[in-house]
Amino acid sequence: MGYALMTATWERARSLVMMIWEWANLNENYIWLALIVGAYAFVLLGIIGHQLESRRFARELRKSSDEDLGHKGGGLAHTAGEHEPTAGQDSRRSVSESKVGSGWRYVASRAIGAGHVKQDIACQDFYSCEINDSGWLIVAVADGAGSAAFSDIGARLAAETAVSSLSESGAKVREDLAPALREACQRSRDRVFREASSMEVEPRQLACTLLLFFGGPGGSGVAHIGDGVLVSRHAGMDWDCRFWPDHGEYVNTTRFLTDDDALDVVRVSSSSETPFEVAVMTDGLEYLALDFKSKSAFGPFFEGVMAPVKAAHTPEEQQQVAAELGKWLGSKTLSDRSEDDLTLVLAIADGEA
Repeated sequence: MGYALMTATWERARSLVMMIWEWANLNENYIWLALIVGAYAFVLLGIIGHQLESRRFARELRKSSDEDLGHKGGGLAHTAGEHEPTAGQDSRRSVSESKVGSGWRYVASRAIGAGHVKQDIACQDFYSCEINDSGWLIVAVADGAGSAAFSDIGARLAAETAVSSLSESGAKVREDLAPALREACQRSRDRVFREASSMEVEPRQLACTLLLFFGGPGGSGVAHIGDGVLVSRHAGMDWDCRFWPDHGEYVNTTRFLTDDDALDVVRVSSSSETPFEVAVMTDGLEYLALDFKSKSAFGPFFEGVMAPVKAAHTPEEQQQVAAELGKWLGSKTLSDRSEDDLTLVLAIADGEA
């Protein structure tokens, strides 16, 4: 997230400089020309130097945090942080997985965006999923802010903490799920803030969005901070986009978990019914998944991506679908349309394929 905004900002700055250049040249004011060239070069070198230093510092700090941030898996719970896709190793590398559990099965994948490949930046998307023994599906998807130096760490911690919180709630919640979802957001935010404090950086340097789905026997609920898409479908119904992506007041902006008012503006809903199909994704796929004119889910897209999941009936087939999903997210077809990281989680209730 943020690559398009950075590019647009740079282009606006360059256009402004060129306008001043043309004015100075037209008036034969060569002193102004020299000052503009010098200032332009100074700013450019400063930006490059700052980015190189920030990346060096980020790499060193992440090395010291690896053990603390490592995934400790078990049972059917799984997070996708074991093999991080990084630009230096494989420019379009993806992380994929599939799980079959009590009442649910899902496939999930994420791939580093072309924009981050160009900048040699790690994938800033993260997802974490769990199917517990009580038949509850928990999905958390987080998208790190492109302008934040450690947003990949923030996204990872937010997703993992939310799943852990909802996993604890799954054993006791049977009616209104909204309080459990709000508590998960609160815990995720607290965890990110604690990490920021230990790293001695501002919390906004770990900024990320957060989407949560929590569904099982007798009900389901969602929580949404920022952009991204979470849609679901009940039997005999069309795909429903629970909350429209929050794109903020300005172009290419959104809300983040680290915002001062994040817990006040988080959108939460719960229902006594549980959908039989669920899809969660980061904003890099919005242009394919949504009909912006009618502000609704674009049905043909979801029919297409869900078809292979429905057709896969064995764990081996499910894993193959997950691998193909990862290849698709990392394909040139998508990277030509979006330079952002891409994440997609697809889940189906047991017996609904």
